[in-house]
Amino acid sequence: MRGWHHDGNFCKRHLAQGKMIHLLAETSNVCDQDCEYCYTVLLTLDEPDFHVKPLPGELSLEERKDLIDQAVDLGAVSYDIVGAGEPIIDRNFLSQIEYAVSKGLVPIVFTNGSILGHSKHGPRFAERLWELGASVVVKWHSTDRIIHDEIVRRKGAGEKRDHAIKLLKAMGFNKTNPTRLGIDNIVYQRTLAEIPDCLRMCRSENIFLVCSTFIPSGRTQKANEKQAVFTDVARLYEECRKIDEVEFGISHTTSMPYCGYGRTCTQYMGLYVTIQGEVFGCVGKSEVYGNIRRQGLADMWSERLPLLQNYDGGCPPRRKFYEQSVAVQELRKLF
Repeated sequence: MRGWHHDGNFCKRHLAQGKMIHLLAETSNVCDQDCEYCYTVLLTLDEPDFHVKPLPGELSLEERKDLIDQAVDLGAVSYDIVGAGEPIIDRNFLSQIEYAVSKGLVPIVFTNGSILGHSKHGPRFAERLWELGASVVVKWHSTDRIIHDEIVRRKGAGEKRDHAIKLLKAMGFNKTNPTRLGIDNIVYQRTLAEIPDCLRMCRSENIFLVCSTFIPSGRTQKANEKQAVFTDVARLYEECRKIDEVEFGISHTTSMPYCGYGRTCTQYMGLYVTIQGEVFGCVGKSEVYGNIRRQGLADMWSERLPLLQNYDGGCPPRRKFYEQSVAVQELRKLF
């Protein structure tokens, strides 16, 4: 997928030069869905109104632009919009994307598809994202719209999602090389059975599948009854590996942070900044670096860089999440 298509040599060379690859950043906390696995909700699973209003002290547009400037100075090439709420709802969304593109960054927008799937507003946003060269990743959990609606806790969400994906396909987002269309799925009890066919669909239609277990942060920071047990996850990853090898002629390395892909978690090679300015190593929030309102991004990147010199492409936060119950050598086969 465009923006996530960096190969190993590029990553090694970039890090050897002391440069970051990804800036992961949030838009406003406001969201029109309430996903049961949301990693931005601060352990408030039973607070359905958490996303109905902005958080205190959200970054202004000027602060977001300054963040982009700092990241570009550090060598960033990709700009991932990963929350905190639904990005397209944020009134500053397009302005910050446009600014990022003007500075040479490639935007990757994660969305639930509610606005893009709107008959009136969707085409306008999709056309602008196409013009800006952005990649778009749409939340997708089941072919059954009712199941999707239950997972994101909004009736009608599955229908809007389908309209959004249809629109993006019609505009050619999955006709480019690398593709500019992705699907974001979660590996857990409710989705396990459908993921192999989801992978097949993505391969057949040139869609990038972003699919892994719970991000160990927010609502899913601690183990819960909805997560898939590690043995089921391992079996699923092996099935997906065989599907790729046998049906699509694609081979993978041993570590698979995302189901169906090898060592591809280049997001870890950057910094994640929340809408309140807090800085972490990635969305897993296992490494904490400070706040951009009190410290420059360059200082925090200098602190992080040594950790990445021997990075193997896996997912340290997920390894940490499972390490109490799973042997390290088994963890490293997946994460």
